[in-house]
Amino acid sequence: MEFSKAYGVSNKANSKALTTSSIFGIASLSKAFTAAAIAMLVEEGKLNWTDKVKDHIKGFQLSDDYVTSQFTIEDLLSHRSGFDTFDGDLLWYGTNYSREEIVQRFSKYPMTYDFRTKYGYQNIMFILAGEVVEEVSGMTWDQFIEDRIFKPLEMNSSYTSISKIPEGADIAMPHVKGELDDLRNYDNSGGAAAISSNVEDLSKWIQFWLNEGIVGEDTLMQKATIRKLFNIHMAIPPGGFDRSNGIEFKGYGLGWFLMDYDNNKVAHHGGGLPGYISKIYIVPSQKLGGIILTNGETSLPAAMMY
Repeated sequence: MEFSKAYGVSNKANSKALTTSSIFGIASLSKAFTAAAIAMLVEEGKLNWTDKVKDHIKGFQLSDDYVTSQFTIEDLLSHRSGFDTFDGDLLWYGTNYSREEIVQRFSKYPMTYDFRTKYGYQNIMFILAGEVVEEVSGMTWDQFIEDRIFKPLEMNSSYTSISKIPEGADIAMPHVKGELDDLRNYDNSGGAAAISSNVEDLSKWIQFWLNEGIVGEDTLMQKATIRKLFNIHMAIPPGGFDRSNGIEFKGYGLGWFLMDYDNNKVAHHGGGLPGYISKIYIVPSQKLGGIILTNGETSLPAAMMY
Protein backbone atom coordinates (compact mmCIF):
# COMPACT_ATOMS: atom_id res chain seq x y z
CA MET A 1 0.00 0.00 0.00
CA GLU A 2 1.45 3.35 -1.04
CA PHE A 3 -0.67 5.64 1.11
CA SER A 4 -3.35 5.37 3.77
CA LYS A 5 -4.56 7.94 6.26
CA ALA A 6 -7.60 8.65 8.40
CA TYR A 7 -9.13 12.07 8.97
CA GLY A 8 -11.87 13.21 11.31
CA VAL A 9 -13.74 11.35 14.03
CA SER A 10 -15.50 8.03 14.32
CA ASN A 11 -18.03 9.41 16.78
CA LYS A 12 -19.00 13.06 16.93
CA ALA A 13 -20.30 12.63 20.48
CA ASN A 14 -16.91 11.76 21.99
CA SER A 15 -14.56 13.02 19.26
CA LYS A 16 -12.80 9.66 18.98
CA ALA A 17 -10.40 9.83 16.07
CA LEU A 18 -10.81 7.65 13.00
CA THR A 19 -8.00 5.25 12.08
CA THR A 20 -7.28 3.18 8.97
CA SER A 21 -8.55 0.16 10.91
CA SER A 22 -11.93 1.79 11.70
CA ILE A 23 -14.81 -0.33 10.41
CA PHE A 24 -17.39 1.24 8.07
CA GLY A 25 -20.53 -0.01 6.41
CA ILE A 26 -19.47 -0.32 2.76
CA ALA A 27 -23.00 -0.73 1.37
CA SER A 28 -22.98 -1.48 -2.37
CA LEU A 29 -19.27 -2.19 -2.49
CA SER A 30 -20.63 -5.56 -1.30
CA LYS A 31 -21.88 -6.27 -4.83
CA ALA A 32 -18.40 -7.01 -6.20
CA PHE A 33 -17.96 -9.67 -3.49
CA THR A 34 -21.21 -11.33 -4.56
CA ALA A 35 -20.17 -11.22 -8.22
CA ALA A 36 -16.82 -12.76 -7.27
CA ALA A 37 -18.60 -15.53 -5.35
CA ILE A 38 -20.74 -16.33 -8.40
CA ALA A 39 -17.63 -16.28 -10.60
CA MET A 40 -15.86 -18.77 -8.32
CA LEU A 41 -18.82 -21.13 -8.56
CA VAL A 42 -18.78 -20.81 -12.35
CA GLU A 43 -15.07 -21.68 -12.38
CA GLU A 44 -15.84 -24.76 -10.29
CA GLY A 45 -18.42 -25.89 -12.81
CA LYS A 46 -21.30 -25.55 -10.37
CA LEU A 47 -22.89 -22.75 -12.39
CA ASN A 48 -22.85 -21.33 -15.90
CA TRP A 49 -23.29 -17.64 -16.65
CA THR A 50 -26.12 -18.54 -19.01
CA ASP A 51 -27.95 -20.78 -16.53
CA LYS A 52 -31.54 -19.77 -15.88
CA VAL A 53 -32.12 -18.50 -12.35
CA LYS A 54 -35.32 -20.58 -12.14
CA ASP A 55 -33.22 -23.73 -12.48
CA HIS A 56 -31.35 -22.91 -9.26
CA ILE A 57 -33.93 -21.06 -7.16
CA LYS A 58 -37.07 -23.10 -6.58
CA GLY A 59 -40.17 -20.99 -7.08
CA PHE A 60 -38.31 -18.07 -8.68
CA GLN A 61 -40.89 -15.81 -10.27
CA LEU A 62 -41.07 -12.28 -11.67
CA SER A 63 -44.19 -10.42 -12.77
CA ASP A 64 -43.50 -11.30 -16.42
CA ASP A 65 -43.55 -15.03 -17.18
CA TYR A 66 -41.35 -14.72 -20.27
CA VAL A 67 -38.67 -12.80 -18.36
CA THR A 68 -38.88 -15.38 -15.57
CA SER A 69 -38.21 -18.15 -18.08
CA GLN A 70 -35.22 -16.37 -19.67
CA PHE A 71 -33.57 -14.65 -16.68
CA THR A 72 -29.94 -15.78 -16.38
CA ILE A 73 -27.22 -15.66 -13.73
CA GLU A 74 -25.47 -12.98 -15.79
CA ASP A 75 -28.65 -10.88 -15.85
CA LEU A 76 -28.69 -10.84 -12.04
CA LEU A 77 -25.36 -9.02 -11.86
CA SER A 78 -25.59 -6.50 -14.69
CA HIS A 79 -28.60 -4.23 -13.92
CA ARG A 80 -30.51 -5.06 -17.12
CA SER A 81 -33.47 -6.79 -15.48
CA GLY A 82 -36.17 -4.48 -16.79
CA PHE A 83 -36.75 -2.88 -13.38
CA ASP A 84 -35.95 0.75 -12.65
CA THR A 85 -33.24 1.97 -10.29
CA PHE A 86 -34.07 1.10 -6.67
CA ASP A 87 -37.33 -0.65 -7.56
CA GLY A 88 -38.37 -2.79 -4.59
CA ASP A 89 -35.83 -1.36 -2.14
CA LEU A 90 -38.48 -0.68 0.50
CA LEU A 91 -38.89 -4.44 0.78
CA TRP A 92 -35.49 -4.64 2.52
CA TYR A 93 -34.69 -1.15 3.76
CA GLY A 94 -36.08 -0.68 7.26
CA THR A 95 -37.94 -4.01 7.30
CA ASN A 96 -37.45 -7.32 9.08
CA TYR A 97 -38.24 -9.39 5.98
CA SER A 98 -35.75 -12.18 5.36
CA ARG A 99 -33.81 -12.32 2.10
CA GLU A 100 -36.00 -15.18 0.94
CA GLU A 101 -39.19 -13.30 1.75
CA ILE A 102 -37.93 -10.17 -0.04
CA VAL A 103 -37.39 -12.20 -3.21
CA GLN A 104 -40.83 -13.79 -2.88
CA ARG A 105 -42.59 -10.46 -2.35
CA PHE A 106 -40.75 -8.89 -5.29
CA SER A 107 -42.25 -11.52 -7.60
CA LYS A 108 -45.33 -9.33 -8.03
CA TYR A 109 -43.49 -6.07 -8.69
CA PRO A 110 -44.36 -4.67 -12.14
CA MET A 111 -41.51 -4.29 -14.62
CA THR A 112 -40.63 -0.77 -15.77
CA TYR A 113 -38.77 -1.48 -19.01
CA ASP A 114 -38.48 -4.25 -21.54
CA PHE A 115 -36.06 -6.93 -20.40
CA ARG A 116 -32.37 -6.22 -21.21
CA THR A 117 -33.12 -2.92 -22.95
CA LYS A 118 -32.22 -0.32 -20.31
CA TYR A 119 -29.97 0.10 -17.29
CA GLY A 120 -31.71 0.12 -13.92
CA TYR A 121 -29.67 -0.21 -10.70
CA GLN A 122 -31.11 -3.17 -8.83
CA ASN A 123 -30.37 -4.17 -5.22
CA ILE A 124 -33.01 -6.92 -5.22
CA MET A 125 -31.20 -8.79 -7.99
CA PHE A 126 -28.01 -8.89 -5.92
CA ILE A 127 -29.93 -10.13 -2.89
CA LEU A 128 -31.21 -12.87 -5.18
CA ALA A 129 -27.66 -13.53 -6.43
CA GLY A 130 -26.67 -14.14 -2.82
CA GLU A 131 -29.47 -16.68 -2.60
CA VAL A 132 -28.07 -18.40 -5.69
CA VAL A 133 -24.67 -18.61 -3.99
CA GLU A 134 -26.34 -20.30 -1.03
CA GLU A 135 -28.35 -22.75 -3.12
CA VAL A 136 -25.45 -23.80 -5.36
CA SER A 137 -22.62 -23.89 -2.80
CA GLY A 138 -24.50 -25.37 0.15
CA MET A 139 -23.15 -22.50 2.27
CA THR A 140 -24.91 -19.31 3.26
CA TRP A 141 -23.85 -16.22 1.30
CA ASP A 142 -22.22 -14.97 4.51
CA GLN A 143 -20.24 -18.16 5.06
CA PHE A 144 -19.09 -18.31 1.43
CA ILE A 145 -17.81 -14.71 1.51
CA GLU A 146 -16.04 -15.34 4.81
CA ASP A 147 -14.44 -18.67 3.87
CA ARG A 148 -13.65 -18.11 0.20
CA ILE A 149 -12.72 -14.40 0.18
CA PHE A 150 -12.13 -12.88 3.62
CA LYS A 151 -10.00 -15.74 4.97
CA PRO A 152 -7.59 -16.26 2.03
CA LEU A 153 -7.14 -12.49 1.63
CA GLU A 154 -6.66 -12.14 5.41
CA MET A 155 -9.43 -9.57 5.59
CA ASN A 156 -9.69 -10.12 9.31
CA SER A 157 -11.72 -7.01 10.09
CA SER A 158 -14.42 -7.53 7.47
CA TYR A 159 -17.89 -8.80 8.33
CA THR A 160 -21.06 -9.78 6.49
CA SER A 161 -23.18 -8.59 9.42
CA ILE A 162 -22.76 -5.95 12.11
CA SER A 163 -23.82 -8.68 14.56
CA LYS A 164 -20.45 -10.37 13.88
CA ILE A 165 -18.33 -7.32 14.72
CA PRO A 166 -16.58 -8.01 18.05
CA GLU A 167 -17.55 -5.98 21.09
CA GLY A 168 -15.22 -3.05 21.54
CA ALA A 169 -14.16 -2.97 17.88
CA ASP A 170 -13.13 0.32 16.31
CA ILE A 171 -16.38 1.23 14.53
CA ALA A 172 -16.81 4.38 12.47
CA MET A 173 -20.29 5.37 13.58
CA PRO A 174 -22.66 6.73 10.91
CA HIS A 175 -23.57 10.42 10.90
CA VAL A 176 -26.73 11.57 9.13
CA LYS A 177 -27.01 15.26 8.25
CA GLY A 178 -23.99 15.82 10.43
CA GLU A 179 -25.44 14.17 13.51
CA LEU A 180 -24.51 10.85 15.13
CA ASP A 181 -26.87 8.07 14.09
CA ASP A 182 -27.52 4.53 15.31
CA LEU A 183 -25.64 1.57 13.88
CA ARG A 184 -28.29 -0.13 11.77
CA ASN A 185 -28.58 -3.77 10.76
CA TYR A 186 -28.83 -4.42 7.01
CA ASP A 187 -28.47 -8.21 7.11
CA ASN A 188 -31.46 -8.69 4.84
CA SER A 189 -29.72 -6.75 2.05
CA GLY A 190 -27.25 -9.65 1.88
CA GLY A 191 -25.34 -9.76 -1.40
CA ALA A 192 -26.34 -6.18 -2.24
CA ALA A 193 -25.13 -4.12 0.72
CA ALA A 194 -24.47 -5.99 3.99
CA ILE A 195 -20.65 -5.96 4.32
CA SER A 196 -18.64 -3.87 6.78
CA SER A 197 -14.89 -3.41 6.36
CA ASN A 198 -12.00 -0.97 6.65
CA VAL A 199 -9.28 0.67 4.54
CA GLU A 200 -6.64 -1.92 5.46
CA ASP A 201 -8.75 -4.91 4.44
CA LEU A 202 -10.15 -3.31 1.30
CA SER A 203 -6.62 -2.50 0.18
CA LYS A 204 -6.04 -6.27 0.14
CA TRP A 205 -9.22 -6.67 -1.91
CA ILE A 206 -7.91 -4.11 -4.44
CA GLN A 207 -4.56 -5.90 -4.58
CA PHE A 208 -6.38 -9.15 -5.35
CA TRP A 209 -7.74 -7.60 -8.55
CA LEU A 210 -4.48 -5.89 -9.48
CA ASN A 211 -2.69 -9.25 -9.04
CA GLU A 212 -5.23 -10.81 -11.42
CA GLY A 213 -6.75 -13.14 -8.85
CA ILE A 214 -3.50 -14.44 -7.35
CA VAL A 215 -3.06 -14.39 -3.57
CA GLY A 216 0.33 -15.62 -2.42
CA GLU A 217 0.87 -18.96 -4.16
CA ASP A 218 -2.83 -19.50 -4.85
CA THR A 219 -4.94 -18.49 -7.84
CA LEU A 220 -8.39 -17.68 -6.47
CA MET A 221 -9.74 -16.47 -9.80
CA GLN A 222 -8.64 -16.92 -13.40
CA LYS A 223 -7.60 -13.97 -15.57
CA ALA A 224 -10.31 -14.80 -18.11
CA THR A 225 -12.96 -14.60 -15.38
CA ILE A 226 -11.70 -11.22 -14.23
CA ARG A 227 -11.85 -9.98 -17.82
CA LYS A 228 -15.48 -11.07 -17.99
CA LEU A 229 -16.36 -9.28 -14.76
CA PHE A 230 -14.58 -6.16 -16.03
CA ASN A 231 -16.32 -6.15 -19.44
CA ILE A 232 -19.38 -3.99 -20.06
CA HIS A 233 -22.56 -6.08 -20.02
CA MET A 234 -25.01 -3.17 -19.91
CA ALA A 235 -24.17 0.15 -21.55
CA ILE A 236 -24.93 3.39 -19.70
CA PRO A 237 -25.07 6.55 -21.85
CA PRO A 238 -22.43 9.11 -20.75
CA GLY A 239 -23.91 12.30 -19.32
CA GLY A 240 -22.76 15.88 -19.55
CA PHE A 241 -20.37 15.54 -16.62
CA ASP A 242 -18.84 12.44 -18.20
CA ARG A 243 -18.31 14.04 -21.57
CA SER A 244 -16.81 17.18 -20.03
CA ASN A 245 -14.24 14.91 -18.37
CA GLY A 246 -13.38 12.97 -21.50
CA ILE A 247 -15.47 9.89 -20.66
CA GLU A 248 -16.88 8.50 -23.91
CA PHE A 249 -17.87 4.99 -22.79
CA LYS A 250 -19.38 3.72 -19.56
CA GLY A 251 -21.48 0.83 -18.41
CA TYR A 252 -21.92 -1.93 -15.87
CA GLY A 253 -19.97 -5.17 -15.86
CA LEU A 254 -20.69 -7.88 -13.29
CA GLY A 255 -20.58 -6.18 -9.89
CA TRP A 256 -18.56 -3.19 -11.20
CA PHE A 257 -19.15 0.08 -13.02
CA LEU A 258 -16.77 0.57 -15.93
CA MET A 259 -15.59 3.64 -17.84
CA ASP A 260 -12.75 5.06 -19.89
CA TYR A 261 -10.92 7.89 -18.14
CA ASP A 262 -7.71 9.58 -19.28
CA ASN A 263 -7.15 6.76 -21.80
CA ASN A 264 -7.46 4.08 -19.11
CA LYS A 265 -10.13 1.53 -18.28
CA VAL A 266 -11.45 2.09 -14.76
CA ALA A 267 -13.52 -0.36 -12.71
CA HIS A 268 -15.23 1.36 -9.80
CA HIS A 269 -18.23 1.32 -7.50
CA GLY A 270 -19.87 3.53 -4.95
CA GLY A 271 -21.70 2.61 -1.79
CA GLY A 272 -24.27 4.55 0.17
CA LEU A 273 -26.40 3.97 3.25
CA PRO A 274 -27.57 6.50 5.84
CA GLY A 275 -24.39 7.89 7.39
CA TYR A 276 -21.97 6.08 5.06
CA ILE A 277 -20.68 6.98 1.59
CA SER A 278 -17.81 5.03 -0.01
CA LYS A 279 -15.94 4.62 -3.28
CA ILE A 280 -13.58 1.99 -4.67
CA TYR A 281 -11.71 2.18 -7.96
CA ILE A 282 -9.22 0.02 -9.87
CA VAL A 283 -7.12 1.01 -12.89
CA PRO A 284 -5.57 -2.29 -14.05
CA SER A 285 -3.31 -0.76 -16.72
CA GLN A 286 -1.66 1.48 -14.12
CA LYS A 287 -1.62 -1.10 -11.31
CA LEU A 288 -3.49 1.54 -9.35
CA GLY A 289 -6.47 1.38 -7.04
CA GLY A 290 -7.99 3.24 -4.14
CA ILE A 291 -10.63 3.08 -1.46
CA ILE A 292 -12.36 6.03 0.22
CA LEU A 293 -14.67 5.40 3.19
CA THR A 294 -16.65 8.07 5.02
CA ASN A 295 -19.02 8.02 7.98
CA GLY A 296 -20.95 11.04 6.78
CA GLU A 297 -22.99 11.97 3.73
CA THR A 298 -20.69 13.67 1.27
CA SER A 299 -19.78 13.69 -2.42
CA LEU A 300 -16.08 13.72 -1.49
CA PRO A 301 -15.41 10.02 -2.29
CA ALA A 302 -16.32 10.42 -5.97
CA ALA A 303 -14.34 13.65 -6.24
CA MET A 304 -11.32 12.00 -4.65
CA MET A 305 -11.50 9.11 -7.13
CA TYR A 306 -11.28 11.48 -10.08
